[in-house]
Amino acid sequence: MRSFRAPDYAVVCIILVTVIAFGFMQGIVAGILLTVLVFVLRYSAIPPIQERYSPVDHRSSVERSVAADKVLEQHGGEALGYVLQGCLFFGTANTIRDTIRDSIESGSYGAILLDLRRVTGIDVSALNAFAQVKQICDVHGIRLLYACNDEETGDKLVAPGAVSIVDDQPQFFLQADFAIEQMEAVLLDKYANHSRAASVRSQLMDILENEKRCRRCSMS
Repeated sequence: MRSFRAPDYAVVCIILVTVIAFGFMQGIVAGILLTVLVFVLRYSAIPPIQERYSPVDHRSSVERSVAADKVLEQHGGEALGYVLQGCLFFGTANTIRDTIRDSIESGSYGAILLDLRRVTGIDVSALNAFAQVKQICDVHGIRLLYACNDEETGDKLVAPGAVSIVDDQPQFFLQADFAIEQMEAVLLDKYANHSRAASVRSQLMDILENEKRCRRCSMS
């Protein structure tokens, strides 16, 4: 009993009083309702979003060209990644939805990644909230991707239409690094012309620099 917290003591006392005053079954019902209430209050106090990042400060392990790196440095802020945690239900999921919606309305983005690897549970209301996020992303032309620990979680996201589909493939990935790579690819595709122009410019600069070095060597 020493390890009990104050809310747990309160639940036990209320159950005991209810059993004495109204009966055993009424005490059980009261205990279930109070336990659910305590659960909701405790998990609501845990921030569902642990971290937010973009390809500017968090990149995948893929080695890219100099031109592609420059594109991601300049435009990486147009993609967002959210690391989620805890048990997601109607209270915490609505917070996630509202946060992402506010971010979308205040900026211009091409991709959003939701990392669910640290999530311990997702209920139906949370899946519906993710479906609403998908609808918001569709309106703004944003690709919604997920990183999750297993295919079962990914299938749960597909059912309510909470994940983007590209070439008949739902955009959920079992490795976060690969999901980030796909998020980067969205931006690189968007700025493909700029990337190619930068690559040609870089090659010309290298040629000119090599010519200068050759001239210096010949003069010496």
